[in-house]
Amino acid sequence: LMGREDLSSFYREKDPVSVYNTAVIARDYDYAPHGEIPSMMDSLFAFLLDASAFSFVKACGALYYLNYVKPFEEHNLSLGCLLAKASLSPIVGSFSYLIPFEKCLLPSPSLKDILNQSQKDHDLTYFVLHCAKLISAYLDEAMETMARRKKEAVVQEVFGKPEETKAEPEPEAPQVEPEKEEKQNVLQYSPDIKK
Repeated sequence: LMGREDLSSFYREKDPVSVYNTAVIARDYDYAPHGEIPSMMDSLFAFLLDASAFSFVKACGALYYLNYVKPFEEHNLSLGCLLAKASLSPIVGSFSYLIPFEKCLLPSPSLKDILNQSQKDHDLTYFVLHCAKLISAYLDEAMETMARRKKEAVVQEVFGKPEETKAEPEPEAPQVEPEKEEKQNVLQYSPDIKK
């Protein structure tokens, strides 16, 4: 596209301007320095080709790493989600593209803590567990929806189209006019009243 053969030419060639440029102990970095992007991405690709790693761990690793390195000027999160889904596709097929890895990177205070802890400890476990929790909840909901729809289809097939349930009218309370009866009784037995 740009007249270059190597796809690494799409990597970022400068670092984003950050307000936080001072040297601080235990600093949290928002991106990798642009000079280190090619070697870091080579490490990611080697990890993704490793046959001993579980596919879900590879998917989470791809998502985390593209968010961590930010190798491109823009769309790093979208590409991270696509790479995560592609990492799962050999195992679950095209269903992997329905898994919402995007939810794993929705901004929240807990996500920031998880990303910082993973960065400081060089341990992906925190992020993998975070992704597993969110995606497991999504898959549980999807399975319940599929089971409910299957049940509805079977009920419709066996019993035909279900009739709309009509709300039964509430039973009316007996209407007694006690005041009239009392007045009549009073009039009948009153000695002052002449007939």
